[in-house]
Amino acid sequence: MDSKALSLIASPEAWATPQTETRPHEAIASGMFIATLEGEIEAVNESLTAMLHLQASDLCGRPVHELVVKEDQSRLLQSLEKVRHSADGGQEIPVCLHVDEGLAIEASLYLSVLRFPGRPPILCGALINQTQRLIREIADHVQREHRARITRLIALGEVASSIAHEINQPLAAITALAQACENLLRNGKTCDVDYFGILARDIAEQALRAAQVVKRIRGFVTHGNLRREAMAIGDILNAVLGIVMPEARAKGTRINILLSSDSPMVEVDVIHLEQVCLNLIRNAIEAMSSLPEAQRAISIYSHQIGNLVVVTFDDAGPGVRADDREQIFEPFFTTKPDGMGLGLSTSQKIVQAHGGTLSVESNALGGARLVMTLPVMMEKGA
Repeated sequence: MDSKALSLIASPEAWATPQTETRPHEAIASGMFIATLEGEIEAVNESLTAMLHLQASDLCGRPVHELVVKEDQSRLLQSLEKVRHSADGGQEIPVCLHVDEGLAIEASLYLSVLRFPGRPPILCGALINQTQRLIREIADHVQREHRARITRLIALGEVASSIAHEINQPLAAITALAQACENLLRNGKTCDVDYFGILARDIAEQALRAAQVVKRIRGFVTHGNLRREAMAIGDILNAVLGIVMPEARAKGTRINILLSSDSPMVEVDVIHLEQVCLNLIRNAIEAMSSLPEAQRAISIYSHQIGNLVVVTFDDAGPGVRADDREQIFEPFFTTKPDGMGLGLSTSQKIVQAHGGTLSVESNALGGARLVMTLPVMMEKGA
């Protein structure tokens, strides 16, 4: 406080007395005054007159304690007495200031006494309007609430988009199976009850799968829940192959799976992991859609390295640009004209939740290679 007061004493042009008023550009940020040791105001700065809605002539000559409401006056007088006899001469007290029309504002009052050789001591005071600070805090709080609401809406949108993206796969299978039934009937084919029974069973399985996807994805995104069970990685890949092969044939794409002889066991949420594999395979199918059919091939390899099982998905498409590799797993990033940018993002989150990794690189053909690692299931007691 002393250093501030000294700077003010050294700049008398910044002060207003009953005979002189400050100019706006010379005003000091906080409301300040100089008073006698007894507390009679002698000079004020423009910020104080603006704060109290008064002129300098209205303030100079008044006792300091009259600036505050009656409830605070006795406490201010006690503080003035302490400051007069204090060795360091500094004190801070909260006060409520009088403002015109019966209004009052919360403020912090800083008091100090300056003593100079050969001159009478003077009382310096600084008033900081806390009302403005409270208004800023309220505004900041409103902004934080607004940002939090936007964040929640974005998260909600990501959940909804993730569910829509994942459920689209079993729905597409249901549509294809239903169209197959319709085509058979329209073409007047002899009704093969057993074959139609197989198609109906497949439709029911895909409908059940859609319900499971919704339930599992929603639970995973909102609570991070996984329903783990022990499965051989080969069994999971073969189950995925059975689901995706009709679509692959329709798109003229071959899928080759090469499994290690000792297909390791993993403890995973099967529905989630199947969805990851389906996403990666369907992405590969789409990436090769512009190639001649003879070149459309996906190779899936699995092998164990230490305590990890590694599954790679290779395609012959254009690959992933080096500039895109760092952000390809970010939500809403996509290189597809009609993509949502959530398939790979959600897939990576699922794999990471299993303690594994999902990354992308280029293969020998220049296409994309997605590499998924998962921890091998440890034997009990190991």
